[in-house]
Amino acid sequence: MVASLPIFDAVNPLIDDGKPLPPLADPVNAEIFSSVEQAGLAMHTLLNDVLEDSGDIKIGKVINLVSQKYEPSAQGRSYRIDVYAETADKELAVFEVSLDKYSVVADRSFIYSQQVIAHKLPRGVSWRNMMTVMPSRVIMLNILDFEERQGNHDFHQVCEMTYREPPRELASERFLAHNLELPKFRKIEADFNKPLHCWLYMLCQAQDKGMTLQQVIDSEPRLADFAKREGVKQYMIQYAAATANPAARSDYFLWALREMLENENQRLQKKEERDAGRQEGRQEGRQEGRQERDKEIALNMLRKGYSYDIITDLVKCTGEQLDSLRPLI
Repeated sequence: MVASLPIFDAVNPLIDDGKPLPPLADPVNAEIFSSVEQAGLAMHTLLNDVLEDSGDIKIGKVINLVSQKYEPSAQGRSYRIDVYAETADKELAVFEVSLDKYSVVADRSFIYSQQVIAHKLPRGVSWRNMMTVMPSRVIMLNILDFEERQGNHDFHQVCEMTYREPPRELASERFLAHNLELPKFRKIEADFNKPLHCWLYMLCQAQDKGMTLQQVIDSEPRLADFAKREGVKQYMIQYAAATANPAARSDYFLWALREMLENENQRLQKKEERDAGRQEGRQEGRQEGRQERDKEIALNMLRKGYSYDIITDLVKCTGEQLDSLRPLI
């Protein structure tokens, strides 16, 4: 018999409880922004509301929208969504939501911007012609569910290239990163006359309280005019379709399990590092504990009908070990 472990005591991410999916989860965003036909106007509206909030030039029509999915990797996050939007003004926008602080946002934004620029440049293009073919502007939009800058209390912060010495002039307009820190936004009173505040209030309420976007709109009369905008309506339609889609729900719960395992592994690693030197000779016991945890996860996944390939991708179990667990189902 495989004993119950704490990771499954509070919540079993393999069980679909029928509740609305959190709108900020990676798989949900992937489903919402699946194509420009289905969500181009929603992306255009969201980006321009962010740019308007900071007084920046708005973008043109979104003509392409590509949701990038990355396979699990020991070197990085198990699942990541980058939404690339190309506008009619030869601009590029990269949209990312980060729920957990796993790397430096500024560095990641810079790397992503270089990737999309390099992708657009023809091979062998001369320096003389490069400026005419490269994107006129790359806009990073990072929605962060953590505080990136502890010393600044503004929830909306903009990164751009400026000269260090005075006068602090803008060195280039080709790169712009907007960081929206949700913990800071939650501490202020939302101004429903500002579209960006309406977006973030709607998303935070749905994320934190397990509500659908429509339930949030219905519970707050001051969002009535905001919800009538075509881009917002398209976003809400896409979210409703995602949360009702069995395949999208399955993707979400598998993603939730991966995130839980990653966080648990990080917690255990930090604990082991703290205990190193004080608990010599306990390595064997810790290894056995991890093996027991992996067995319980594998058993739960077998009961839910997941394939061997998916299970062995998540936990350290072989096909033979899974066969030995089948009598316990």
